[in-house]
Amino acid sequence: MPLRANYSLDGLKKELASIGVVVLEEFPDGQVRWGDRPMPTKSGEKFKGRSVMTAPYIFRDHLPRFDIFTVRNILERLNKMEHWEPLQKKLHDYMY
Repeated sequence: MPLRANYSLDGLKKELASIGVVVLEEFPDGQVRWGDRPMPTKSGEKFKGRSVMTAPYIFRDHLPRFDIFTVRNILERLNKMEHWEPLQKKLHDYMY
């Protein structure tokens, strides 16, 4: 068992989307760029939101899993800390 609480990427996508955090990019090595708004759809338009890159804590069954510290960092960087406590409870279903 891993030393820290960790969550599936699918679970994070679902719960973070409910508070306005979206996946901007996913990379083959498991890294994910999260943002506080979607990427612009018009060609040439610049992204005007905040974003943060994350790397998986571990891989389980070849799928990336992200630890609690990474989740907190996402919220801090994207100015969403008011959602921290309720989000922790929702993420419990996606732990390990």
